[in-house]
Amino acid sequence: MDRNITDLVLWEIIGSDKFCSFKTKRDNHKFCSNKYNINGFCSKQLCPLSNSFYATIIRKKSRLFLFIKTGMYSKFPSKIWKKYELSRNYLKALSQVDMKLAYWPEYFVFKNKQKLTRFYQIIIKEKITKIRQIEQDIKTSKNLLIYKDSNLQKEYFLQKTLEHELLKRLHTGMYGNLYHKIPILRWKNEINFKISHTNKIHELEKLINIKKLMV
Repeated sequence: MDRNITDLVLWEIIGSDKFCSFKTKRDNHKFCSNKYNINGFCSKQLCPLSNSFYATIIRKKSRLFLFIKTGMYSKFPSKIWKKYELSRNYLKALSQVDMKLAYWPEYFVFKNKQKLTRFYQIIIKEKITKIRQIEQDIKTSKNLLIYKDSNLQKEYFLQKTLEHELLKRLHTGMYGNLYHKIPILRWKNEINFKISHTNKIHELEKLINIKKLMV
């Protein structure tokens, strides 16, 4: 049977107002959910099922492929579509489409180039969004480190000021005989001050090293 007749018979079965599992209607428009459809509309010219010759572009992750269907292997479903990987370079990909669809109707060539352009726009937008998100994460991490660093410094200087003020009051006798073992208290305060000072220095050094790694 001639392929054109076969295509017409298939369209009479699934096309127009007939049933098709890929067909959906919305706002007086018919759409096709088949992944091989060029632009998602349901029509005789765009139907990937009722056309023995068909070409479309499909995206898999970040790669684009040109799928071409010919009636040569119509009896072998696994061999109906031939897959050609397109270049990551937009201009080279356009030339590949021109070469593979050199003798195809202009309508198919135009629609595939249109779909290729749209896919490249989406990929570029996704890359820009990803880069901006990374920059925002780095900026947030730096601000958090600066905030922690400033709070640590404030806490250290506040503690040092309070200790000096308390020692000054003890020496001036403001507390009377309440603390009669001043040398022992002074020795304990000095030991605690040195320990806390050492810990603060270690924490500051860790934060500085982290900030250097983030830069």
